[in-house]
Amino acid sequence: MTKALNKLISSKYKNSYVFIFFITLLITGINIFADYGISIDEDNTRVIGFLSLEKIYSFFSLNNISEITKIIESDALAHSRDDTATSGVAFDLPMAFIEYFFGIKDSRSYFLLRHFSTFLIFIISSIYFYRIIFNKYRSVSFSLLGTSFLIISPRIFGESFFNNKDIVLMSFFIIGFFYAVKFIQNKNIFNSIYFAFICSLIINVRILGLILPLIISFFYLISILRSQNNKIYSSICFVTFVFLFLIFSFLLSPYLWVDTLDNLFKTLSYMKNHFLNLNIFYLGKYYFFSEVPWHYHMTSILVSTPIIYTFLFIIGFIVILKRTTLRLFNIDKNMSYKDLWRGDKELQDLLCFIILVSMLLITIDTGKLSYNGWRHLYFIYPFFILISLKGLSYLENNFVHLKRNRKVLKIFILILMLPTLLWMYKNHPYQNLYFNSLVKNNFNRYFEVDYWGLTNKEALEIIIKKEEKIVNIYNNSTSDLNLTKKILRKDDRKMINIVGNSEDADYIINHFYDWRSKKDWQDYKPPHGFEILDEIKVNNVSINSIYKRRILN
Repeated sequence: MTKALNKLISSKYKNSYVFIFFITLLITGINIFADYGISIDEDNTRVIGFLSLEKIYSFFSLNNISEITKIIESDALAHSRDDTATSGVAFDLPMAFIEYFFGIKDSRSYFLLRHFSTFLIFIISSIYFYRIIFNKYRSVSFSLLGTSFLIISPRIFGESFFNNKDIVLMSFFIIGFFYAVKFIQNKNIFNSIYFAFICSLIINVRILGLILPLIISFFYLISILRSQNNKIYSSICFVTFVFLFLIFSFLLSPYLWVDTLDNLFKTLSYMKNHFLNLNIFYLGKYYFFSEVPWHYHMTSILVSTPIIYTFLFIIGFIVILKRTTLRLFNIDKNMSYKDLWRGDKELQDLLCFIILVSMLLITIDTGKLSYNGWRHLYFIYPFFILISLKGLSYLENNFVHLKRNRKVLKIFILILMLPTLLWMYKNHPYQNLYFNSLVKNNFNRYFEVDYWGLTNKEALEIIIKKEEKIVNIYNNSTSDLNLTKKILRKDDRKMINIVGNSEDADYIINHFYDWRSKKDWQDYKPPHGFEILDEIKVNNVSINSIYKRRILN
């Protein structure tokens, strides 16, 4: 009786730790989400949501469609209406509806709403990530440590406030993987429904998300062959999943509700022929986006991920690779599916391994994802972390035998994570510009830095604090200061006039990014008559410089 009571009390304490962990994360986000600037694509993704809302209003012949059309036409689109409408709306459509329904007119308000919503989705996915780890390792401390790996990943954390494509996709992938494992392990209609719905959300954000339902379907069918019971019911569950996945995918794409086949072919054609006249700065040279070296993504991951995670990942990767190779070499020739994995834990390891490796191989083969670092591959990062945790678990099980020493190992890992956490605090709100010690002090000589244009917000605020009159500002980089203005306070917006050349400018802002590759930032000098006013720095490297016109005596 006493043991049972102690176990219950211990369980309650552990649940309290989990609650405090995620509440702390939420409170942190509430306090800092307004600090982040606006990224280069946020105006376009906002309009994408209104395009889908317009389609829905038109389909159901609802009133006030003209008001939605005015919102769309008030912002210039980066692509044509039809091309843009093919983009995913799993996030953008609800945001457009909330903005329209509640009459949110001020640009700062609706962009901050989008930022906080992006972070809220990330928090929800972090809870699912904790559950994935706990379901495998059955340890609260290990699960909280693993979830901390995800959160104390500077680029992921920083972009969780503004990157409503790649971070939202990553978040949906985490939730999708949770239900994918349940879908295979516990075959029933409910899990088929859950997994079908989250998969439809995933591919709605980016079509690359198809990798999850395709790989999971393959392993689901193998699991049916491995099983001796309920094969008919399991098959019915799979058919249910496929059917509902197609239905949900259609329902989540208002663009396809009318002229379905014609618009579907337009969508496929757009994705196939999608072209960007974009150049990438990588290892000190400019490359056209589809011609970067094969190692572009892997190098980008290596230099922008905390080294301790990569070290553990290498151990976990080798362990899974060795085990899988041995399984394949010793597999029963008449039952080729029999021993690919043994038990649910090995299945999870294998799924993480295959999803991550397959996506890296795909990116080597195609250049369509080769820009802005590895942000288009953020959705594989949770699998990277899960393999890292496999490496940590391997160290615990093979080199640390006493329970007390296992706690010491976890504390040691936490200590190794502290410098990264302190870096995130010190360099707030530019966690997305993190580079590890491999290139810490020279990162701007080898890689793109502020390609989002986030530092423009602080640069404009610095200028506003020094002026009492309206000032003309010129942007020397390829980002839109008129977009940046939208997230400033109303009174501050009135103080700024954006001009198209330096001759008319009182100030010049330069965040050292040029997708046209026409400028060598290392040798940049301001036009005659301007002097440096201030600099925004990370690791003592200038990531945004502000120049003021000299006053002639």
